[in-house]
Amino acid sequence: MVGSVGILLSITQSPSAKKLQHGRSRGGIAKEFLESGRSCEDFFPELSSKADLFNGFQFLGLQRNKENLYEMTSLTNMLVDKVEPRKWPAGTYVWGNSPPDKPFRKVVEGRKIFEKYIASLTPDTSVNDLITGLMKIAADETE
Repeated sequence: MVGSVGILLSITQSPSAKKLQHGRSRGGIAKEFLESGRSCEDFFPELSSKADLFNGFQFLGLQRNKENLYEMTSLTNMLVDKVEPRKWPAGTYVWGNSPPDKPFRKVVEGRKIFEKYIASLTPDTSVNDLITGLMKIAADETE
């Protein structure tokens, strides 16, 4: 499907959590989504049904709608009450290696930095300045 984005993040599992020794590779999830050309509505329920075959992950699928805006669906398979696809309303999101409802502190702080930066942008902000600012946020190691 034209205008599709697939983002895969691993879920940080505690050392005591049982990891699948012969689990399927999570790396193939994004590739399968992008190569399939399927909609999020079609792809995510199937992924949900086999999510227990993988170690901890969350997968984000973004696709353009009829208004040429991106809509986002996610699936997290660990540390959640229910493993099911979740559609997200328009908004600002920052993702990390924890479920969205149980974000690590770095995700919470990263969102604050990101929102502050976005609010500082003007119509005169160049693409290069935008990229530089976003890369600075991505490399921030503040604890």
